[in-house]
Amino acid sequence: LPFLSGSATTGSAAWPSLQSDLKWFSQQSNGKKITLTETGWPRNTAEWKSASKNAVASTSSSEGWMNVLNDHCSDMKSIAGKGGVGWFWSTWNDGDIPGYGVVDSNGKATFSFKGVTC
Repeated sequence: LPFLSGSATTGSAAWPSLQSDLKWFSQQSNGKKITLTETGWPRNTAEWKSASKNAVASTSSSEGWMNVLNDHCSDMKSIAGKGGVGWFWSTWNDGDIPGYGVVDSNGKATFSFKGVTC
C-alpha cells in the first residue's frame, strides 16, 4: 500500500512506488500471478497514518490512486508472467475501515469508482 510508504505524496503520484514494489515481488513470485488484496488510499488518517509527512489523505488522492491502478492495468498484466498483477479495492464501505471505503457508512459514494478489467 503506497500510502504507508516513507515516500508517499498523493494517490495520483504513487505509480513509481508501486512499480518498484511490484518489481521486487515479481522477482520473488517465480512467475506466479500476484494479487494486491489490501489496496486503497484513505481519505483521512482515522485508522492509519503514513510514514511520510508528505502523504495526502483525501478524496482526490483516493480517486487518484484508483486511476493509477486503472491507467496501469496493462503494465501490471505484463508483470510476473502468468497473468501479471491483479488488484481489488480492500474496503467497499467506510463502516469497515473509516476513510477507506468507496461508499461511506450511509452507502453514499465517496468518489466515482471506475474499476476496469483488462
